[in-house]
Parts: sequence; C-alpha cells; structure tokens
Amino acid sequence: RRTIIDLMYENDRFLSLEDLLYLGTPMKPRYYSIASSPAQHPNQVQLTFRPVKYMTTKGYLREGVCTSFMSHKGAIQKDNENDMASSIPASIVKH
Repeated sequence: RRTIIDLMYENDRFLSLEDLLYLGTPMKPRYYSIASSPAQHPNQVQLTFRPVKYMTTKGYLREGVCTSFMSHKGAIQKDNENDMASSIPASIVKH
C-alpha cells in the first residue's frame, strides 16, 4: 500500500502541511490483549506485542505505527533488570 508521501516522491509533487493533514485520515484505534494479572500487578497493565515491520513491493521498510512506538519507547526506558519499564497513556475497553 502506497502512502501520500510515496505518491509525492513518485510524481515530484509537494504539498503544504495543511493540505497533507487535510488529506490524511484519522488513525483507527489499536486493540491489544492484556498479558498481566491484576493479582500480581494491581497497579499496572502489561501488554505483549510483536513490532510490525515489513518491506513494500517498492523496497521501502514500513513499521506499524503503534507497535514501533511502543517498542522504541520501551527500548529507551529499560530498568536495571532489562525488563520493559515504560508508561504509555492508554484507554481500557472491556469486552
């Protein structure tokens, strides 16, 4: 899937930031399963995820927006035991 930026590069066109933001679509929510137990971690919610990375047919590396954010955030903030120790704002939806 090509992005607006890919199309701009391929056609030697440039858009203003205002036009780029107007053409963009809002992100859809991402849903993840909670991997922690409230009995073990009553004040935390821990997630297990796999960062999304793939190459496009044009040879560009693409990364998942949320999983790459979470993995980069966790890589920056590691505690002494090499566990992920990162806080990310989230909303909890009960199904």
